[in-house]
Amino acid sequence: MENSEPSIDQIRALLEQLGVRRVDFFIGKLQDNSSNRPVYEDFLVEGEAAATLAEYGFTVTMADRPDLKIQFADASFSAEAKHFRWKEKDQTDEENMKDAMAKGLLAQIGGIVEDGKQAWKQILEVAHRKAEQYCDSEPFVLIVRSSSPYNIGEIEVVTARNEINDRVSSGQDQVFRKLNGFLFFDRDFNISRKRSAYFYPTQYPNVRLDSRTLEALSSICRQHKFF
Repeated sequence: MENSEPSIDQIRALLEQLGVRRVDFFIGKLQDNSSNRPVYEDFLVEGEAAATLAEYGFTVTMADRPDLKIQFADASFSAEAKHFRWKEKDQTDEENMKDAMAKGLLAQIGGIVEDGKQAWKQILEVAHRKAEQYCDSEPFVLIVRSSSPYNIGEIEVVTARNEINDRVSSGQDQVFRKLNGFLFFDRDFNISRKRSAYFYPTQYPNVRLDSRTLEALSSICRQHKFF
């Protein structure tokens, strides 16, 4: 399924085959937004997250606010999936990169995403908003999928996570204590590390994930994409 996007029926069949629960609920969201491409792609990220987690032994239930309810062994947690879309600046950066390579030069790309904000700060703002909205008592993970390779990457996610740790430890923004970490899905597969998924736990969550679940999340490599 990497070479062409699957149909909604194929998505349904795949999720059901992987044992994902409430697939009909999720398919309804895809059908309702099939004519709105950006929103449809955002929902595809929820499906991609569910399929990936299910492939690695998690039991996943499609939901809404939070997007996913997840179980692993005797533990349970929730997750929200956030899609950072391909942006106009990505197009500009890609063109600058190709032009620089053709001339044997270096290109300055990435770093600023929207409204003059640094990319990692945009991730931080999303995490703050999602944490504020989260009302359950279970651990909470933010799944980030980047289609903005020149601006939202692993280093920006790590920087946002480190900023969260620093703020909480200094007594600021205690809402971040609801967040247990980021599961980052990169657009590209890292051949040397043999993965395109990276889990970065936060240091001071209110409710901790057990060691088995932390290990299972860290083991997710995502060696192929479903959608």
